[in-house]
Amino acid sequence: MSVNSLAQHSSASTEAPRASARYALQVACSIALILAFAFLFLWQTNAAFIEQWTSEQNETYTHGSLITAIGFWLIFRNRETYARERTEFSALGLVAVLLIGLAWLIAVRAGIRTVHELLFPIVAWFGVYAAMGRRMAIACYFPFAFLYFQTIAWDVVSPILQHITVIASDVLLSISSITAFVEGNLIHLPSGTFEVAGGCSGLHFFIVATALAALYGELEEANFLTRVWLVVVAMILAMLSNWIRVFVIVVAGYLTNMQHYLVTVEHFWFGWFVFAITMAGYFVIARRLTRVPAASTQTLVRPSSQQAPRNGWVVGTAVAVAAIGTAPLLNLSSPVRAAASTAGAPDVSSVPGWSGPLPTSAAAPTFHEADRVQSALYERDGTNVEMHVISYLLQTQGKELANYRNSVLRPEEQVVASAPSAQGAATEMTVEDPRGAHSLIQVGYVVGSVRTANPVIAQVYYGLRSLVSPVASHAVVLRAACNASDCSEARASLNSFALSRTESPRT
Repeated sequence: MSVNSLAQHSSASTEAPRASARYALQVACSIALILAFAFLFLWQTNAAFIEQWTSEQNETYTHGSLITAIGFWLIFRNRETYARERTEFSALGLVAVLLIGLAWLIAVRAGIRTVHELLFPIVAWFGVYAAMGRRMAIACYFPFAFLYFQTIAWDVVSPILQHITVIASDVLLSISSITAFVEGNLIHLPSGTFEVAGGCSGLHFFIVATALAALYGELEEANFLTRVWLVVVAMILAMLSNWIRVFVIVVAGYLTNMQHYLVTVEHFWFGWFVFAITMAGYFVIARRLTRVPAASTQTLVRPSSQQAPRNGWVVGTAVAVAAIGTAPLLNLSSPVRAAASTAGAPDVSSVPGWSGPLPTSAAAPTFHEADRVQSALYERDGTNVEMHVISYLLQTQGKELANYRNSVLRPEEQVVASAPSAQGAATEMTVEDPRGAHSLIQVGYVVGSVRTANPVIAQVYYGLRSLVSPVASHAVVLRAACNASDCSEARASLNSFALSRTESPRT
């Protein structure tokens, strides 16, 4: 081989890794661009994320901004794997973006925050699928999946963690021989009472620990089974750290007659201190779990021009970004969301066979930012029925018929039984107040011409219907007092009243 041939071969071998690295960086930039435009276009979800990151009332998701930053970092950190995959536009991915984007829009219009937060990473990931094909989408799935650690879907775990924390505290207090009585979520001490409220469930620690475990498994390129063990161990230790935190605070209150700093001032940072120590131990365990021979690294080879035409992903990225922006564009171009008419809506008009509507001083159910609340009392044969109609002429994010801040209960009331109403399209609840008095409540939802007992169905229908034209939404709440704990007469009265309303020309 001549000297010139050797020089050319050396130059070519040097250029190949450079071209491969340049290709990987370009693809990573395109993936990051798709995610960035998803945050920009799907701004309602992004606004919800930012509200969670900065909330002073609920600090459970204040780590969310870091999750997003790590997601972008992972896209560039894993870029070498992209150089081993071909890029090709996918029509299937494009269709998926459009369909899931439409589902996202319905969830936004319906105000179902959990759903549109859950759909956000899927829309962005299918954007990559559309722009670069299935193989590239699979290669970069983890940064998008990692975004789920900032969604409020984790709230579903909180009651479970809260219950487990109460049980663990009871066991630890029994072992320590401390005089305490556990009742529900309350821990009674001789000098005071602690409540293991929702914020004491340790959900924040649980999410952060799980995210750290998932991230550690990704960085170590662990196999699936090892990653499962990493997550399981992290979850257990996160719960353990919260149990220790609650137990120490209770003991501090017991020993100092409820005057300790952790009781009277704050215990937020104490919880993170215990969590940090626990996680230090976790990484010792995690290192042992991932102590396996490192897998051989494949040589980066830039796909041939037949596999991936030069800059072919640029056009695909532009199309994917445009597809992600379709749903927000529909949101702007669909019928103006002006206040809907209440013609034919349920009201508190007269009901055949009943005296009323009569004025009432009874407290109306709590529905956040309702446009109209009507309350009245009806009477027949000495039986009183309260009727409350809560109306939303226009629903927006945070102003919804079905919202976690809405409640048909009065202060300190609790539900002791719940079942479908015999009249249909309503849910029947037996509630008890602090004095032990019982009441029966029937609640149903009316969206346009649709009646349902399920608030989720009501919201989904509203989301679909609002794409065509605005529609008014209502909650109809009926209430009657029970005779001691016997609600049979109250049930008969409510069913009769509801039937009379149905048969009336105006319902």
